[in-house]
Amino acid sequence: MKIENIINKNPHLMKYLIDFKRDTGTIPVFYEKLSIFNISDEEFKTPNLIYPVADDIFIHIFLHKKKIKKYHAIEPELTQYEQKKFKKIMGLILDDSVNEPIPNNDEELYKLIDKLLRKNTTFSTEKNIFKIKKVVSVTKNEFKKSKYTLKRNITGNGKLEPLMMDEYIEDIHCVGSRNISIIHKIFGMLETNIRFSSDVSLLQYLASAGDKSGSGMSEGNPIVDVTMKDGSRMNVVFSNVISRRGPSFTVRKFTKLPFSISELIKLGTINSEIAAYIWLCIQNGMSMFICGETASGKTSLLNSFLSFIDSEAKVFTAEETPEIRAPQKVWQQLLTRTGIDTSEVSMYKLLRTALRSRPDYIIVGEIRGKEATTAFHGIQTGHIVLSTIHASSVKTMIQRLTGKPISVPLTFIDNLNISLFMQASYKNGKLIRRCTNIEEIEGYVKEYNGIATRNIFQLNTIKDKHIFRGMNNSYMLETKVASKMGYKNKRDIYTEMFKRAEILDEIVSRKIFNYFEVNDLIQSYMKKGLSGLPFSVKLYMMK
Repeated sequence: MKIENIINKNPHLMKYLIDFKRDTGTIPVFYEKLSIFNISDEEFKTPNLIYPVADDIFIHIFLHKKKIKKYHAIEPELTQYEQKKFKKIMGLILDDSVNEPIPNNDEELYKLIDKLLRKNTTFSTEKNIFKIKKVVSVTKNEFKKSKYTLKRNITGNGKLEPLMMDEYIEDIHCVGSRNISIIHKIFGMLETNIRFSSDVSLLQYLASAGDKSGSGMSEGNPIVDVTMKDGSRMNVVFSNVISRRGPSFTVRKFTKLPFSISELIKLGTINSEIAAYIWLCIQNGMSMFICGETASGKTSLLNSFLSFIDSEAKVFTAEETPEIRAPQKVWQQLLTRTGIDTSEVSMYKLLRTALRSRPDYIIVGEIRGKEATTAFHGIQTGHIVLSTIHASSVKTMIQRLTGKPISVPLTFIDNLNISLFMQASYKNGKLIRRCTNIEEIEGYVKEYNGIATRNIFQLNTIKDKHIFRGMNNSYMLETKVASKMGYKNKRDIYTEMFKRAEILDEIVSRKIFNYFEVNDLIQSYMKKGLSGLPFSVKLYMMK
């Protein structure tokens, strides 16, 4: 759709653009679809762009005159005069709603809102709202804004609606009523224009969110986790006594469409050889931990790797926050639940349930406690376990796993096959996430009372290039994967790895980045070989 048509349909956007041009002398660039690949370095440093996140919500990211990047949500807003009308409309709707059947789902609720709004408004030109007793006179634009506000507040996310609708937001941070920032997938940490009028207003919002999700937050229970409508998890600190700068919360947003493996290759997080190596290992039953510090990209990478699991396999996921998006048909998705005594559902309980559910793959959002022992028992009994864990090296990973409170016996560690390490850093002001190295776990060495490992991939940080150090030296590929795939000459496994790397490179070169499209191509190759692909690849000569 042309920008002119979008502006004509959204008077609030037109007004915003006119005001912004008057104040700055510039007009933002409009993007129908934002992508990390279509933002230039110059635009990243001095952004001035707008993109839609819903039919009537737009986001403007720009460089403020103080040289600070700002995130401005543009949504239909009621003026003070319109708010008076809206208050009367709300009263009439509430009076009428008692005579209506209770909606069974959001779709029925939307229809009811629309019905009652139309019943209690008129497009009469009468300006004095108090002369018409039974209905409120509104313009078409006022009707549209009232409808948006009703739906936002009743079935949506209230003040946070623009932020929750933006798929480019990873986290939302609120400390007190006048400080809401977000972490943007492209632009990093940005201050927003979303504000609560007071701490009282913020507390009311949090209490309402808690009621909707069944979380009883109060001064007596001031720190709670709230599951939001879309599956995102909100951690709330309700009490002013504990949170000295006012009530606070953090939302870890649920991602409807994860990063695909081709996107992460394009971004340089991994290269095609790493992806092909992991593809072979996961497909052939190797268990793996993705390690790294907070926000280093562990879960994003884990999500992309799930495309390497056969579509017919049963996948069991256990998480505290629903971040994993498995593309398999048989996906059992379970979440922890906070509570008292028997009402609590811990990660440990979920993994015990996993072993009884007989899945092919057990995916753990993050290993933190005694559930790790259950995960290792799962590997021993033939399940493939994929998880993330906070650790910056093999040494620290083993220390965490064997130390308290996790306390996995050292001799159990050799049940794990692969440990992959992630790191986040800044390059020319941009946040970049990289796989720094991959270690294969060979086994427990009794003589040294330690674990033997083998480095397979290493990041050259100066050149920002991944080096494959496992050529003719990979314990996993030669000892485990090659035999499972029936290779008489175990070294032939490297030819298969490079062939898969070339397939992934071709997917990247064709700009196929949609998670499910990439997943379909990978699954098609696993079932039909090269004949299952809509393109050909060169006969790969081993490096």
